Parts: sequence; C-alpha cells; structure tokens
Amino acid sequence: MTSTHRYITKTANILVSILAFFTILYLAGNILIPLVASALLSFALYPMVARLRRWRVPHALAILLALMVVMLVVCGVLFLIGAQITSFVQDIPDIVQKFNNILIFAQDFIEDKLNIKADKQLTLLLDSVSQLFSTAPIFWALLSALHQAFCFICF
Repeated sequence: MTSTHRYITKTANILVSILAFFTILYLAGNILIPLVASALLSFALYPMVARLRRWRVPHALAILLALMVVMLVVCGVLFLIGAQITSFVQDIPDIVQKFNNILIFAQDFIEDKLNIKADKQLTLLLDSVSQLFSTAPIFWALLSALHQAFCFICF
C-alpha cells in the first residue's frame, strides 16, 4: 500500500470515527449529558473540597458544603437576573412611549423635509418589509449554514 492510500485510509477512518462519536452523542444525549454535567461539576468543586479537607473537615461534609456554596451562588445570580427582568418589565411602558415619540418625530421630520405624507411612508415601509421577507429565507439559510459550519469546526 502506498503512502497516499494509507493517508486516505487514515483520514477516512478519522472522519468515520468523528461521525460515529457525534452520532452516539446525539442518540445517547439523554444519558450522557447528565453524566458529563456531573463530571464537570465534580471537577469544578474538587479544589474547594480539597481545601476543606486540608482544614480537617470530614469528606462528606466538605462535599455538602461545596455543593451548598455553589447552590447559594447560583440562587444569588438567578435572583439578580430576576430583579433585572422585573425592573425591565416595569420600564416597558416608558420605553414604548419613548419609541412612539421617536416614531412620531421621525414621521414629522420626513413629512417636513421630504414631503412624504404619513400614509405614504407607511405604504413604502410595508413594501420594503415585504421585499425583505421575500428574500429572508435565503439569508437565514445562508446564516444557518455558516453557523453550523462554525460550530462543527469549533466543537
């Protein structure tokens, strides 16, 4: 067998192995994802558990304390995110009012400077949006293909 044939065979074996690996991950995702997540969590918590063990804390208690600290941090972050979302929801009426004022100002500006009435502006805008949506499937298909290629290369 020549070196070219060995190279092609080796490359084909690698590609088939990668394809098989991702197929197994896809098919066994419901089982593997929790296992991988728990393994990553254990690796992340190990330094904290080791520090507690050096302070002569029993192993089971060190694990429990590490998990409690992580849960408190996660709950704190979720609480802060919830507070931000609540604040944003309360500000939505003001945001809508400001946006409407900007739109009215823009319509008046266009009417004054370009002599295009508000109903004609709406017609032009709707025509532009319909043209955009008629070409949007091509754009989204291209964007999706680029995203999948990027994810395949990176991951």
